[in-house]
Amino acid sequence: MLVLDASVAVKWYEVEEFHEKALSLLDADAPLLAPGIMEVEVAAAIMARSRRGEIPPDHAEKLVRSWLTGPIDSTVIHLVENRQLLEDAARLAVSLDHKLIDCLYIALTRDSEAMLVTADGQMAKKASSISGLTVRLLGQA
Repeated sequence: MLVLDASVAVKWYEVEEFHEKALSLLDADAPLLAPGIMEVEVAAAIMARSRRGEIPPDHAEKLVRSWLTGPIDSTVIHLVENRQLLEDAARLAVSLDHKLIDCLYIALTRDSEAMLVTADGQMAKKASSISGLTVRLLGQA
């Protein structure tokens, strides 16, 4: 089982470093999980690229539509309700001195005994400090 964070999913829609590695996770034999917040995080990241002038607004809207009708809608990724992770994530945010949203992914990884896959180096470092948690930084073996 793999828990993917939004930094990985965003790479499915941006041709940049590790784009292909991120796409290959969609073909993984392992079930893919994420907290429900991922749905909003990926859409927000796409729209932020539009606001910065990196992609045209109409293209950003198409990418968001593709996101919502693609991996999320097709049940490629099973989204877990944020509410059932929030209490544990809040404790982790305090103990790790890290962002609550990232800790939702970490809590889900721990609860599901999965491997966390992220493209966020800081998150990988914080999550790796938890005994027994398996973390893979996208782009590393």
